Amino acid sequence: MDKTNDQVLHKIETFHRLCPSGFVVVINMTKIVPDFMETHYPSTWLQTYNSENMVKDDPCIRHVLGRGGYINWDDLIAKEPENRVLCAARDFGLVHGHTLSHRDGGCVSMISGAGRPWSEEDKSTAESALDALSATVRAPDFAKAS
Repeated sequence: MDKTNDQVLHKIETFHRLCPSGFVVVINMTKIVPDFMETHYPSTWLQTYNSENMVKDDPCIRHVLGRGGYINWDDLIAKEPENRVLCAARDFGLVHGHTLSHRDGGCVSMISGAGRPWSEEDKSTAESALDALSATVRAPDFAKAS
C-alpha cells in the first residue's frame, strides 16, 4: 500500500513542478468514471469551469480525445482565439499551459496544466510521469492498495 501511494504521490509532485499554477491528471478518461483523477487548479477557476459547463467547449479535451499527444495552449489559442475556456483561463492567470495525452489500447489518459513554459526535457518528464502513473493506477492491485 505505501509503495503504491508513494509512486502516485511522486508523479503528482512531478506535475506540481511542471504546472505550478494548477493541473488536472486523468487516467482512463474514456470510462464514465475514470480510474483516477486529481485536480489541482485554484478553486475559483474550478467553480467557474464547472458552473459554466466549460468541459463541452474545452479545446484541451477535444485535442486529447481527437488527435492526442502534446499541444501547447498557445497553439490552441492561435486556432481558437475567442474560445471561452481559453480566454477565461487566461483571466484566472492560467497561462503557459500544456496538454499531453497517453493512449494505451482503449485507455486515454491526460495531464493538462499551466504555470510555466516547458522545455523538451519537461515534455519528456511529463510523458514518463503520465505513463508511469497510468501503469500504477491500472495495475490489478491498485484498487486494493488505494
